[in-house]
Amino acid sequence: MAANGAPCILYLVFFGAGLAPLPWILNSEIYPLEAKSVCIGFATAANWIANFVVAATFMDLAEALSTDAVCPLAHPDGAFWLYTLVAAIGLAILIFKMPETKGLCLDEIVALFA
Repeated sequence: MAANGAPCILYLVFFGAGLAPLPWILNSEIYPLEAKSVCIGFATAANWIANFVVAATFMDLAEALSTDAVCPLAHPDGAFWLYTLVAAIGLAILIFKMPETKGLCLDEIVALFA
């Protein structure tokens, strides 16, 4: 059972450390005040659309990528390995490409992302 739980746990670790807080934390910092509400609305909509796509495709993906040929739906480990890969890549991109905004004023932060 531990081997089947590993991809799910790794996915949660990588996703929780990188891509999960991204829409909420980053969006509150990078937009100028006059566009902030509209931009955060679009970002929130994109986040929910992505959540819907993941939920709508999970069962098919779990069956297609399962490592258990006998009962693929009972072992969705392949889908979680894919999610782990995507989350790990996203975390790496954030670590190496995201500029630090600590101590900067809003105008300086907006200029970083312009």
